[in-house]
Amino acid sequence: MSESSRRPRQHNPEESPTKAMAWALVRLRDEHELSLGQMAKSAGYTRSTLSRVTEGESLPKLPQLQAYLKGCGVSSPPWETLLKHAQEAVRHENRDIKSLQDFAVALKSRCEADLPKQSSDKLLPDASVLATTWHRVASSTLESAATTPLPALPALPAPTEPEEPEPSRQERPKPHPPTVRPAGTDDSMRSEQPSSPRSAAGPLPPAAKPPPTPKPPRTSGRHMGLIGSATVLALLASGTVWAIAQNNGTPSHGRAPSDRQTTATTPTSPAEPSPDDPSMERLNAARKGKVKWNVGVKRDQPGLSGKVGNKWTGVEIEYAKAVTEALGIDPENIAFFPRGTSGRAELLENNEVDMFVGTYGISEERKKGTADHPAVLFAGPYFSTPEKIMMQASEGPNNAQIRGRSIQVNALEDLPDDTRVCVVQGSTADIFLTQQKKFEKRDKQSDYSLCVNNLDENYDAVLTDFTILQNFVQENPGKFVIASDPFGSPEYYGIGLKQTSFALQREVCKAMEKTADRAKELYGKFAQQEAKVISDLTECPAA
Repeated sequence: MSESSRRPRQHNPEESPTKAMAWALVRLRDEHELSLGQMAKSAGYTRSTLSRVTEGESLPKLPQLQAYLKGCGVSSPPWETLLKHAQEAVRHENRDIKSLQDFAVALKSRCEADLPKQSSDKLLPDASVLATTWHRVASSTLESAATTPLPALPALPAPTEPEEPEPSRQERPKPHPPTVRPAGTDDSMRSEQPSSPRSAAGPLPPAAKPPPTPKPPRTSGRHMGLIGSATVLALLASGTVWAIAQNNGTPSHGRAPSDRQTTATTPTSPAEPSPDDPSMERLNAARKGKVKWNVGVKRDQPGLSGKVGNKWTGVEIEYAKAVTEALGIDPENIAFFPRGTSGRAELLENNEVDMFVGTYGISEERKKGTADHPAVLFAGPYFSTPEKIMMQASEGPNNAQIRGRSIQVNALEDLPDDTRVCVVQGSTADIFLTQQKKFEKRDKQSDYSLCVNNLDENYDAVLTDFTILQNFVQENPGKFVIASDPFGSPEYYGIGLKQTSFALQREVCKAMEKTADRAKELYGKFAQQEAKVISDLTECPAA
């Protein structure tokens, strides 16, 4: 995958003001569930330009920030003010805690205003705590860099006079200075450099004597040693500062930090198995209670998954707990992360969640990935459901209100051309309508509840999984009606995993086998009208 289509890094906002700014911008994009390609089209900039805004190595420049915000469809001035606070905080990071406090307050305020779905204010500590953490990390980084002893440098050999005149620059390349490395550094930590002609082809043959040329002034061996020592000291000190800065961050609130980096993916084919699956490190740590087990779930799906107060409830939530417990993890050690349909693959790819349990339909497109969405590895399936249509009820069996008219609708073909259709972006129904070139002017929302809540005013029909729709019908007796005939192919739900987590997939599949009876108990009440519990885990590798 090219640099311009990689997913943004996930940052620890407590590490530094720069990381916090990048963290907030990544969350802003997640809030609107936008791909980099979609943002680039809206902003009129390349994906590469927009991706650099959230790299977290330095604060974005104002034009880059404005382009990023335009891609998100967000008002620019409040974030420009936040950027000014961030610049002041970075300028005085280890000296003036007041500027850090001002930025922390502005950051909290901006997140509360623009990131309501993610409850980002709860993922950040109090502003005073955040500023104190930044100040402590910056101060300890500088102090550690100043007190860390540097390895002794070997003496550079004094130059000797050549017996013959030196060949011209064209005849013999200037030799590389000797490489000085800290003690204990192995070859794996050293960047590969092209070898010089002398090392690659052995000693140079004697050069023909050219006409005598004036020699340039020579630098004394002592002077060369001082310059080389100063350069190496500077490089080692900067490397020490970088290493300490990378390891002095305080864990984020709400979930355990991840030490894994997002890897580039090829959208046309699944990733190859990795011999060292980092997800297993997370699993073993969660089993010991050292880290939270992060589970992605859908939000606002009646009967399936939702949050009442501070408690997550629903069939999908209970199933996620059962599988987690079968993995050897205490269910109390779960942290749930809500996300809409179009943002699930990104959560997994960016290591924000360990697995996703949320009406996640298995398809070849999702397994292979696209230019806008990374590939997903599945375990399962555990349930199947047909795709159906829900409308506002009218008088008569299967009658629906379409543009104020009472029409009998049994199948997709019965919907008039002027029907106002709503789907969730990236859902199976959305993909099906695109392939069939039907209702191309449909609205695409991030959540089913946004479609359903506007069904009587802005929309005439909502298309999605029957299992999702029937729960809305049960919560609103007499208000909605579901067409009798399904469309497209049945949806098979699986547990989503990062595309390289093959070892974790085997563990999850074992856990699903252990919890087969629990799955029947939980999903049995939804097993009607072609919806059914699945026990044949066809996406799981053979034992």
